[in-house]
Amino acid sequence: MLYSEPLFRPPAEADSLIVQITEGCAYNRCLFCPMYKGKDFRVHSPKEIAVHLRDLSSVFGPDQTRVFLADGDALVMDTDDFLAAMAQVRSAFPAVRRFAAYGSVFSLAAKTADDLLRLKAAGLRTVYLGLESGDEETLRRMGKYMAAPRMAGICRRVVEAGLNLSVMVVIGLGGRSRSRPHAEASARLVNEIRPSHTSLLNLLLAHTPLAADADYRDFALTDYFSEAAAFVAAVECRTIFRANHASNPVALQGVLPRDRELILSRIQTALSRCPGA
Repeated sequence: MLYSEPLFRPPAEADSLIVQITEGCAYNRCLFCPMYKGKDFRVHSPKEIAVHLRDLSSVFGPDQTRVFLADGDALVMDTDDFLAAMAQVRSAFPAVRRFAAYGSVFSLAAKTADDLLRLKAAGLRTVYLGLESGDEETLRRMGKYMAAPRMAGICRRVVEAGLNLSVMVVIGLGGRSRSRPHAEASARLVNEIRPSHTSLLNLLLAHTPLAADADYRDFALTDYFSEAAAFVAAVECRTIFRANHASNPVALQGVLPRDRELILSRIQTALSRCPGA
């Protein structure tokens, strides 16, 4: 088997070769996320990675220039082990110019500024990180709590190391009851971090316990657009903005705050077309 499935990668990594150096998610306790619930987390050994790379080369060829290191939070690996895995990939695919990986505030909390600089020097270019929310009550409800100031500090360390940080916020994560606090606190956190990229995803309830909770089940399309608009209206830092995941009902993109009015206009048009709006 070439991969241990299910396998996930960010939309921006569609042209990247996916190399599985870990399986599953080290945290894997978020109520809203069913992605890796069927997998036990483990780090692949150098021998396993070598076999995997041989198989990938035989299927996709050796001339790969972009690599996404999977699974859900590969940066939880010890920095030296992560660097060794990157070196194995470069040995198998000498044309690789850049690496990217998912990270989390929990795994990155253990990374020093020097760790991050070493990773960048080795070719890591982009870290994709789920902020999910800047609202601490929402994070508590989801089982993914960390104080917002600490999250900001960890993420700023990534930015200051010169890495591209692409953060994700989940629309609907506060339910109907905390929609506005969730949107506004998330925008404040993004403003503090100043990430290169910011993405909005839409909360999907299937295969999660939230499907039985009316606060989430009753979150309608009109609520989605209203919350997305509140978030966009409050972002003041320069960040490349995307809401083009398969979960988003309408694809949006631009640069905030430069394209704010255009994005808000598109949201308003979509909102006006919702039944009962």
